[in-house]
Amino acid sequence: WSVDLGEKKNKVSAFLTKSKWTLNVMLDAKNTVASKYGVRGLPHTVVIDPAGTVRLVEVGFSGKANTKKAMNAIIDEIIAAKTNEG
Repeated sequence: WSVDLGEKKNKVSAFLTKSKWTLNVMLDAKNTVASKYGVRGLPHTVVIDPAGTVRLVEVGFSGKANTKKAMNAIIDEIIAAKTNEG
């Protein structure tokens, strides 16, 4: 899931189409979510595991490859932990 802050639906849709991204985006027109969660910089990436534990917070953008590597590492850890529970 993604939350877009303060932009109109058509602008977000155009960006997703141009980027060839398929993800769910919630629109936060009044920046309520950002305010509630203390977002101070964009992008602000948070990975939350199935138990509700925040596993990664990344503020800013260090490049697509770095973000992908960090997110995949966390997702792999979550999957491994679930597999070991079983």
